[in-house]
Amino acid sequence: MRTVIATSAILAGTLFGQTAATRPAFEVASVKQWVPGSGVHLLDCSGDRFSVAGLRFGYIVQWAYDLQPATGGEFLQRVPASIRTNPYEIQAKAARPIASESQCRLMVQALLADRFKLAFHYETRDAELVDLVVARGGPKLRKALPADEGTDVNFVLNGVAYTHPPIADADTRAHTKGVTMQELAQWLTTPVLAPQPIADKTGLEGRYKIDFRISTSLPVDSQDPVDPPLEAALAKLGLRLEKHRGSVKVPVLDHIEPPDPGAN
Repeated sequence: MRTVIATSAILAGTLFGQTAATRPAFEVASVKQWVPGSGVHLLDCSGDRFSVAGLRFGYIVQWAYDLQPATGGEFLQRVPASIRTNPYEIQAKAARPIASESQCRLMVQALLADRFKLAFHYETRDAELVDLVVARGGPKLRKALPADEGTDVNFVLNGVAYTHPPIADADTRAHTKGVTMQELAQWLTTPVLAPQPIADKTGLEGRYKIDFRISTSLPVDSQDPVDPPLEAALAKLGLRLEKHRGSVKVPVLDHIEPPDPGAN
């Protein structure tokens, strides 16, 4: 089943209930292709500034609209490769300090609509959905403590270490401890682990210290104690995945253009 439920992202900020007239925008902005070797890769929103360096369009739009990889893949494949694969550098300034991350996302939405002429709509489709839930016997998690070092989250997938889902604000990132169950569900929603969107249905609040090692190359019944398959790794935390049929919102591209590097 497929149902169109929203109009152009230029005409309506459907995800956040904002129209073009009320959606906040940056005072000035520069958007251009990133020059390799010119600095670190980053997405940062702090003070009255929004900065991007070395990140592709897909990452930027996923962050701005909070698109999940599992539902945004088709949308990104429709973006021309000349736009999709190029890394960008963005420097934008607001008239006053940006109040929150949600406000910053709205401002980046307006920037994408203005510079890339981005327009898309959402369709509702029937799909297999996955919920992250507490397993029988209850959770086996420890709350993150202020004394924990760094973010105190250790994700290792097939022997490669990753950080938890990135936080855009550098100040917030420096003081964040542990991971929420919503962030864990977001991290698990990847083509490698779970191609369907995963929703947090654990009912667990707060941030948790997690050491999470997974292997996707072992059979599901593997007893490997170091890098177990996903189901076994979740069981160690007292969690499990539960599948069911339901509706999912999928973004569908209507229009996009390369940005004009000379525009301000």
